Amino acid sequence: MVNPYILTDELYSARWEAKAYRTNPFNPDGKIYETRKGEMVRSKSEAILADMLYELGIPYHYEQELRLKDKKLRYPDFTLLKVKTREEIYLEHFGLLDDEQYRASCIDKLDEYRNSGIYPGKNLLITVESKDNPLDIGGTRKMLKDIFTGNRL
Repeated sequence: MVNPYILTDELYSARWEAKAYRTNPFNPDGKIYETRKGEMVRSKSEAILADMLYELGIPYHYEQELRLKDKKLRYPDFTLLKVKTREEIYLEHFGLLDDEQYRASCIDKLDEYRNSGIYPGKNLLITVESKDNPLDIGGTRKMLKDIFTGNRL
């Protein structure tokens, strides 16, 4: 069998997506929504996001372990692969912004990411929603297409 010296984008992407990874051990029974890819996620919005990523052909891992510079473990909602540059980009969905304690934990998480060189708009994408402001599906789709495929709607 011959191993290619230079991996095509398709082969690199397939290998990246197929690799085993550690996932969030917290409350596995809380993963109750099935995606088109056949995996289980924690919220309807995460299922919408996972299905959108799948439909757009953006390779991703759900809740993949990430060790920050301070050695703390985090589990971003999605770790995405930007195939053309072969870089990983994290996607966090902040879906309970009506809850004060949740908002505070989001701010703490963003600070931890920034301290580890993970910056919004560079290698961290954020989607949000609250009771009165649902997930902007069209805007999120446009953002993902622009960033990952360079195609506008």
